Amino acid sequence: MNENIDLTKILKDCPKGWKFWSPLFGEVKFDRIDTYLKHPIRTIRTDGNSSSYTKEGWCSIDFPANCLLWPSKDCRDWSKFTAPWYKKDKFDPNT
Repeated sequence: MNENIDLTKILKDCPKGWKFWSPLFGEVKFDRIDTYLKHPIRTIRTDGNSSSYTKEGWCSIDFPANCLLWPSKDCRDWSKFTAPWYKKDKFDPNT
């Protein structure tokens, strides 16, 4: 389930360079989280440019649509995401 998800909580301890998937840009690498921005999740695309996402994984606040940042090309459900730094019992996406 991806409703009411806050990716800034899930990715707060993510190491720089961790690979994710975007249907817009393909493979992207995690760069950082800037919590003071409207698009706090920052990634680097394979062309070297950056892209940013809202805490819900959207690319636009003005035109919210589907999540555009996923754990991988084949996994499009953040509730199934597992990574060494991410503890599901610590961060419940439905809160």
